[in-house]
Amino acid sequence: MNNPFDDYLVLLKQMTEELKKLSEMARNKNDAVINNDLMLLDDILKKEQVSALAFRGMENKQTVLLKSMGLTDVPLSSLAKHFPKEKYLDAKDIVEKLQSEYKVYCYTSEVARNTLECNLHQIEKIVANMQNKVDGPGYDNKSPELPKKMKTDFRV
Repeated sequence: MNNPFDDYLVLLKQMTEELKKLSEMARNKNDAVINNDLMLLDDILKKEQVSALAFRGMENKQTVLLKSMGLTDVPLSSLAKHFPKEKYLDAKDIVEKLQSEYKVYCYTSEVARNTLECNLHQIEKIVANMQNKVDGPGYDNKSPELPKKMKTDFRV
């Protein structure tokens, strides 16, 4: 490890970049839902899971770095004040970028979530209407009648 303060700034930059990717995925997810592209939506959801695992690794690294700097109880917004004077401006800038990117991500993910929920409600309505109108095998609770002379032993 180098200087833990430098390592922590690198980690915050990585988090910012990962949030940018998540924001882009949320935008793409919204487009996929609007365009009814389930394959693209599935691909995006898989990428989001990978990103979540990446964040879990970053969180573990963050915990170690904060302990080594003695800043475990310091909120992100006041973190720069605890950095050495020569790194204060860098820390302040990176923290502001991370917070800004987090706000963008929250907004884009909220839009995507609302679009998904709206489309799911529409699907539920269509399915409910179809249950009242559709007749045939598999759509009602009746079991199909088996032929009377059906044999289960093929040797006979």
